[in-house]
Order: sequence, then C-alpha cells, then structure tokens
Amino acid sequence: MNEIKTALRGEVSGFADDPRMSQTLPAAIYTSQKIFEFEIEKIFAKTWQFIGHKNDFREPGDFVTKEIGRDSVIVLRDREGELRAFHNVCRHRAHRLVSEKRGSLKVVITCPYHSWAYGLDGGLRPNSVKSDVYGFDPSKIALVPVRVEEYGSFVFINLDDDAPTMVEHCKGYDERLRSHFRDIDRPKHHSTMVYDVDCNWKVVMDNGIDAYHLGISGPHHQVFNRMCDFKNGRQIADDVSLALIGGPGDPNNEGYSFAKKPDFWQSENFIDDLLFPAVFFLTFPYTDIIYVFDVIPVSAQTCRIEMLYYCVADELDETSLGAIRYMNEDLGPEDVDLNVGVQQGLNSRAYDAGRFMVDTAAGYDGEQLIHHFYRLWLAAFSDEDRARVLVMD
Repeated sequence: MNEIKTALRGEVSGFADDPRMSQTLPAAIYTSQKIFEFEIEKIFAKTWQFIGHKNDFREPGDFVTKEIGRDSVIVLRDREGELRAFHNVCRHRAHRLVSEKRGSLKVVITCPYHSWAYGLDGGLRPNSVKSDVYGFDPSKIALVPVRVEEYGSFVFINLDDDAPTMVEHCKGYDERLRSHFRDIDRPKHHSTMVYDVDCNWKVVMDNGIDAYHLGISGPHHQVFNRMCDFKNGRQIADDVSLALIGGPGDPNNEGYSFAKKPDFWQSENFIDDLLFPAVFFLTFPYTDIIYVFDVIPVSAQTCRIEMLYYCVADELDETSLGAIRYMNEDLGPEDVDLNVGVQQGLNSRAYDAGRFMVDTAAGYDGEQLIHHFYRLWLAAFSDEDRARVLVMD
C-alpha cells in the first residue's frame, strides 16, 4: 500500500525531475486495480477522448461508439448535420443501445430489449412506448448527452461538463498535426486492427514513445530502425503531448519498400505523436496513411489497442499497403509480445522500480519521453485526489 500512496503523491524515492537521474515509478501503478479505477475517474473521465475522424460522420446516422471505463458513448451525425454524443444506455431498463463499433443508423436508435426508439437528436419517440402509463411523459425522456468537439479534423468526447474546450486545453496541437500531415481533412477510414493485450494501458504508452528499444528489441524493430533515421530526428514534449519523429531511412528495407514513391503521401518522415492520455497519431515514410493508435484501458492488467488506418485515396498504393501489412503482421505483434512480457515482470515480487535510460546529452535514443509522460500522469491528480488515495484499501 505504501507504494501506491507514494506513487500518486509523486514522492517516489528516486523519481527525479531530471530524467537523466531518475528512477521509474513503482510497479504498483501498473498492477493496482485501485489505481486503475482512480485513473478512469480522474484522467479518462475528465480528458478529451478520441472518437474518430470527421469523415467517419459524413451522413446523418453515421456513428462510432467508445468505451471509457464503465461507460459507453455513441457519437453520431444528426439530421441537421450536427455532431452529437450520448451515453449508450436506454433510459428504460439500462440495456446498451448499440453494440457495434461503427455503422449507420437510418432513422432512430432502437433499444434491442423493449424497442424504445430515440431520434438522432436523442429524444424518445412517443410512439415506441406505452401511451397509458400513469405519470409518464415520453416527451421528457431523452438520452443523456455527452460533450463532443471536432478538433484538427478529428472528433473527441469528454465526460466532464466542466473541462476546458479542446482549443483551451490543447494550445495549438491541431496546428502541429497539420504540420505533420499533408492532408488531415480528406482521409477516410480504411481499416482497423484490434489487439486485446494482457498489460496495463500505460505499458503500451511507454512502449509507444520508447526510443531506446527501437533498434534492439527484436528483428522487426531492427528493420524499423533501418527504415527510419532517428539519429537526425527530433523529440517534442509539452503540457499535453509528446512526439517522436524520424526521417526516412533505407527505402529498400525488409519491412516495406518506399523506393518507388506513390502519387500522394502524408509525410516523408515517421511521425509518432501522443496526445495525453492515450492516443497516438502516426504515419510511416511516404505512405498515404494517417494511423491512429487508440489505447483503451480495460483493467489494471488488460487493455485494448485499436489501430485505425485513414487514407485519402479510394484504392491504396502498394507502398501504403505494404506499410499496413508490416504494422499488422510484423511490428505490431512484436510490440504486443514486448508489452505482455513487461506486464508479467511488473507483477513479480522481485521488481519494484527501474531506471530511465537517458544519457547525459539526453540523446535521440533515450527514454526521456517516457519520463515526461509520467510527469503529465502525476500532474493529472490534484492534491485532494492524492489525499483520497490514502484511504484506499
């Protein structure tokens, strides 16, 4: 219990402001279900969560659903062209309304239990319920709304009615995305790859910004390190985000070839940009892909990774298809295995905390971005929040 208390206070012995002299935070932050539940309430329920691209909602009735802890939210385009978001739960007997991840609703949202029907504005359709129930007025029943905003051509939701807007919170992050990608307005959903992973969500976040492991973790990472030039790349860290950028490397690498350039590509660079807490925006060199890596916490020991590919072209070129194959079949599975292995070690009684590998010059292949992620993580908890942890069992 002491580990949990000190981890959330940010008073861990050895965790220093300077990443070059810092230990990691304790294993308990990755294994404690109490801390996980606290994260859901104090981070995920109070920050903007990725839903999709604006082009996922081109027509009235187009929808995407999202899980945030115990809550499910449905986001859709209504008949007037407005984006709306609602808790995905019927107001009658609590049945989940929509089970699919994405799709299109023709006219109404119909509960599969008793067929209560709601318009795309969230209002209950009176003709879908009994008309002679004493004291019951269908016109006063509607789905519970959730805040939704379009930002940088992407769509986000927030369960907290008092949270700052995306513009207030992100402070120009949309402009950075536009500087990364040649065209973030036109891409449409191409495909999604889903992994259910036996690790804490933060293990995935650590791995996604870990420059240290790129050239040494496994054969597919070694290919990746030849594919991209990280020695001449750069790293970015600010109050809401972190980014790892590498230039193009060997175009004839074993992962996918970009020796023959397609007609259109998003960037000549590898872009890996994390918006706190849990979504990455990426692209690979010379591909028509904006790749969104959405990490969804499930429990202290499990998470879901949804890898969404967006592209401009109606039919993808061979270079972009090769990059998707490489990610889905080679690099992605190798990363999943690494993540699971880390979680297994975090559960060991022999491990408490490690050491960030950052050389004195804070060079390109160090773990300083992971250290910065945990500064953001600690900052997400107020003094009052940390005091509450002290009474947790």
